[in-house]
Amino acid sequence: MIFKPKNKDKRIAGNFPDFTFDVCKLGYVSQFRYLGHIINDDLNDDDDIRRDIKNLFVRTNMLISRFNKCSTNVKLTLFKSFCMFNI
Repeated sequence: MIFKPKNKDKRIAGNFPDFTFDVCKLGYVSQFRYLGHIINDDLNDDDDIRRDIKNLFVRTNMLISRFNKCSTNVKLTLFKSFCMFNI
């Protein structure tokens, strides 16, 4: 996958030749997932952060629904172990 040039003032041509890898033609994309992270053509990570926040809400809601009768200390321990492993 290839990103289109960002700065249009410094471009030499309006359209570029097709990039090929072996016999496969590579296309232009606006975002690409690489090693579990979303890479955008404007080099910001807003989509990746939104994905992580959504996953945190999903994991938290699963814990709330499955362990709603447990004590607060048990819920905190479960939250720290299941929802905060990336921190």
